This record gives sequence, structure tokens and C-alpha cells, in this order.
Amino acid sequence: MPLRVLPFSGPAGRMRPGGRMKTNDPAQVRPLEHAQATPVTRPGPTPEGTALNIRRYLAYLEHSLEVGTQWVVFEDNSELLWGAVRRTVADFLFDEWKSGALLGSKPEEAYFVRCDRSTMTQNDLDNGRLVCLVGVAPVKPAEFITFRIGQWTADHTRNTP
Repeated sequence: MPLRVLPFSGPAGRMRPGGRMKTNDPAQVRPLEHAQATPVTRPGPTPEGTALNIRRYLAYLEHSLEVGTQWVVFEDNSELLWGAVRRTVADFLFDEWKSGALLGSKPEEAYFVRCDRSTMTQNDLDNGRLVCLVGVAPVKPAEFITFRIGQWTADHTRNTP
């Protein structure tokens, strides 16, 4: 089975804590060919590895969703657009959930997407900004980690001089 590297996967080949060497002590420096880089084997993720993986995964999600919703710049900021954005983001997160990146026995437990009047102010609407609130459950014990995605719509170009 080929090795599959996913954005939510941890780094491989980490050194054991006792295997790290001090570079300021010449007696500790070993030639590269004799260095033993043994991966850490542990039953579960370590706290520092989990935090790094979550940050990396959230950066991947935010970037993917920003790129995947750039088409809204050609649309009017209306309820039809909000529904289309919700479906686009939910479809992407559903695939992430199916691949095992998000926890939950059903999609409603793994993520939520909100893009409606509750996520945008009147100032956002007047200035052609679309704001989408996304929540994901990447690991336990964290419940939902939320982030906002903003895009300009066609209304922005009409309102700027």
C-alpha cells in the first residue's frame, strides 16, 4: 500500500528525545552516516505534534476554501449566492470528513457552514463583502474550531469609485 501524505498527517521520521544532539558540544557531533534517525513510535499524538498538525490542517482548509470560492467575485451578494457558497464549502468539507480528516459519525458532528445575514453586517453587504463562518472538528477533545472566510462580490466593484 503506498504511503499517503495528507495535510492533517503528522511529520514522519522525528528523532527520539534522547537522539537529539547538542551542536555546541563537539563531542556530541557525529558524522551524518552514523546518525540514527529513528521515528518516534507512540500510540497517540503528542500535544505539540497535535497543535502543529491542527494549525497546518486549518491553514490548508482556509487556503483551499478561499481559492475554491473566488468565483463569487462575479456574483451579486444575495441569498442565492449565500446558498451556493454554503453548498460549495459543505461539499468540500464532506469530502474531508469522508477521508477521515474530521471526526464525527455524521457530517453534522464534523463541521458546520454558515453564510447568511447572521455572518454579515449591513456594512459588509453595502460594500460587497461575503463572509462565511466555518467550524470543523479535526481532533478530540476540541469540539469545533471556527474560522471566517471573506470574499469580495460583484457588488464591491459597483460600489468603489
